[in-house]
Amino acid sequence: MMTEIDKVLGTIKQAIAIERFGYDFYYNMRDFIKDKNGQLLMSYLGRLEVDHIKWLEEEYHRQLSKLDELQEEKLVDISLIGKEEIFLGEDKLPDIFKDFDPLKAIKFAIGIENRSVEFYEKNMKITDDDKIRDLFNRLADFERDHITILKDNQKSLQEMGLWRASSIKKAE
Repeated sequence: MMTEIDKVLGTIKQAIAIERFGYDFYYNMRDFIKDKNGQLLMSYLGRLEVDHIKWLEEEYHRQLSKLDELQEEKLVDISLIGKEEIFLGEDKLPDIFKDFDPLKAIKFAIGIENRSVEFYEKNMKITDDDKIRDLFNRLADFERDHITILKDNQKSLQEMGLWRASSIKKAE
């Protein structure tokens, strides 16, 4: 059992870990892609993860500043999804980069993004704080945009063997 502020801080820390893993994943994937458009796309997705980390860190600090104002709170029961569940799921990350297959890596990335959306949607309900709910809602929307970009590239690779950096322009 923990207080609501502990629950919020723990959830934000999990979200930061998720976004950091996303950053690492996209930059590692970029190193395996030979195509310039594919590299640009992975760099773009990695930069978006950095933006998400910054937003979450700002929210974490905002929540920490509330600790001075808090009195003893009631305890609440929570269960946090670990980042391992979000990122590894049924797949294993080392296998993605062992014998690099762009389509397999994109499928893995789509799975990550889908589980991230689920994480943010589930955790929008952890608090009465509108700013946290808005942040998690915005992050879930951004993750959905990542899924669209990835699926667009998955389709293009399957049909034409080409990466579509033009997906970046649509998302901006």
